[in-house]
Amino acid sequence: MKDHIKAIVVVFIILITYTILVYVYAKGKNKDDEKKEPDKKTVEPEKKPNDDAVVDEINVIITPNTFLGYGNGKWHELDKYDYENKYFDVYTDSVNSSKKLVYSDSWYIMNEDKTFIDYNDGFVAVLSSIPYTYNQAVGLNLTAANSQVIKEFLDSEGVKYNFNNLRKFVYNFDVNHDGLKDDIYVVSNLFLDDYTGFDKTFAYVFVRTLNQNVLLYEKTFDDVNALSICNPNVLGFFTIDNNPLILMSCSYFSAGGTKHLLFDFDGKSPKLLLESKSK
Repeated sequence: MKDHIKAIVVVFIILITYTILVYVYAKGKNKDDEKKEPDKKTVEPEKKPNDDAVVDEINVIITPNTFLGYGNGKWHELDKYDYENKYFDVYTDSVNSSKKLVYSDSWYIMNEDKTFIDYNDGFVAVLSSIPYTYNQAVGLNLTAANSQVIKEFLDSEGVKYNFNNLRKFVYNFDVNHDGLKDDIYVVSNLFLDDYTGFDKTFAYVFVRTLNQNVLLYEKTFDDVNALSICNPNVLGFFTIDNNPLILMSCSYFSAGGTKHLLFDFDGKSPKLLLESKSK
């Protein structure tokens, strides 16, 4: 009888021990599973990169307040740009070096010693992570040969003009990188006091290369003293990714503001890459 009771107790103890071991094993396994498979409700979905996002390799500031960006092989205008605490390559009448820009009611160019640099006209400032070159456009004295080119061009356009009252500039630069200097002409009769001898308002920018005129910019209005056309000028010449680019400004009458235009020029067919808003 005692042996029978002892056998029952042993079996009971074995069952209790087995039950405890199964419980401990199951609990430990659940914890391991929780580590391997987190609660899906608390896991943030993986963010996919935006293939359309543009990372600017070049940023350009042009006074008064034009901001341009270049990325993914394309130019675009920016509404604003964070220029604080950054050093730009600044190009103006008195500076051609890396400087800090400060804006407070107008633009200021700052030296490393926190003194400011005086400049007469506007500036072009460039911040770039890729190689580039920029040359300011420097106006030349008009020669008799230049005057003859302008007259022949206007005659070919069929406009009446008073040569002495024309607004005319000429710049010289190897625009298309063929090793030969090209003449870039700006000719207009905008915002004059005397329109005697003119039959319309016009503005032209053309490049004289290999004894041919390549028209870069043209605006005409069949009336004199039209104020809806902006007055163009050449600011400078970029080279980016081996592409020659021409940067222009175009100013409207009075408080109409100034816009900027960027052309790709291969010597044959100029292409307008960007036209900013008037500011």
